[in-house]
Amino acid sequence: MQRMRLQEQFERELSHLTEELTEMALVAEELFSVSARALVARDRAQARKVAEGAGINPSDSEDGETVHARTLALLREWSSVTANVRSLMMIQQSAMELERIGDHARRIATHALALADGPEARAGSLGRAVGTDLLALIRAVSVQLRGCAEVLAAPDAWRAQQLAAGDPEVDRIYLGLVGALQEAMSRDPAAALMLTRLLFAAHEMECIGNRVGNICENISYMAAGSEPEGTSNGGWRAAI
Repeated sequence: MQRMRLQEQFERELSHLTEELTEMALVAEELFSVSARALVARDRAQARKVAEGAGINPSDSEDGETVHARTLALLREWSSVTANVRSLMMIQQSAMELERIGDHARRIATHALALADGPEARAGSLGRAVGTDLLALIRAVSVQLRGCAEVLAAPDAWRAQQLAAGDPEVDRIYLGLVGALQEAMSRDPAAALMLTRLLFAAHEMECIGNRVGNICENISYMAAGSEPEGTSNGGWRAAI
């Protein structure tokens, strides 16, 4: 009976942590959305809002403890229960990935701010392919982030694997955009600085997709107790 009460207490705390993790994911989605809009529209105010903002910080509980601190405390308490440890490790690792996604969004906003403060782009220097691929990349990453929030709110290995399966499409669009930007640079060397900024921003978006993939693999591991087949880099995608 005592063991059952303790497990129920653990489940309640785990539920609270899951809610806070989901809130972090929604903040990540919003930061990316604002920074991407600022990049496309050259909106100085919106770019500054994200670039100079706090990013994503693990929320504090009423007693001031962060998600990380509370997760570690539970890990110490439940280190002998394998399933509980997997759940807590998923929360800890996913929280770190979400913080890094916030960093990527801030860097996108920094590039958007530099472009907004720079000279106006000549329409001919971009080309249709750049604009089309940039918008497609933004849409694809937005879908990944929304799916990430949903799968964190209700962890499910199958849904996580389906979401992770979308990462190659993000990579495909990103590589197409890189090629289009390189072509635009060769056509108009004077626009190279602006196009390089877009290239760096696109790289940050591709990294966000990789981090969503890492979160999905965390969830699959939590559910299955082993790395899912097809994980990259030993279960981790590169996201610099």
